Amino acid sequence: MAAAIRRAALTSRDAGRLVTLFAKTSGAAQQSWLLEHPREALEAHAPPTPWAAQDPRLGPSTDRIRQGVMAAMRTASALAFDLDRSMPVRWTDAERAVLAPLLGKARGTIDVLLGKITDAERAARVSDAA
Repeated sequence: MAAAIRRAALTSRDAGRLVTLFAKTSGAAQQSWLLEHPREALEAHAPPTPWAAQDPRLGPSTDRIRQGVMAAMRTASALAFDLDRSMPVRWTDAERAVLAPLLGKARGTIDVLLGKITDAERAARVSDAA
């Protein structure tokens, strides 16, 4: 644990959060992932970030994008926490039958979204450089 904290150069607050996450995680694979990817784990389990209802620097369509991104980040963090906590290997056959196809569809939708985000990031960097 100490090596992971040092390697990621975590603050004392983040180190404490990582220790708490580790203590709440029972699977060896999950614990190993926490130690290998401490920053990603902390980001996935971060408390919701407060945000303004409207950003005056943005137009209506770009502010809707900002609001959607913030909502997606909150939802993704909550879902990551719920998936970790529910231990999918312990789901019943009925739960697997319902959730497995839904998770597959979610993965497809998220893959499309990640592609769009990547394109938008590239376009923003190009216009920043110009």
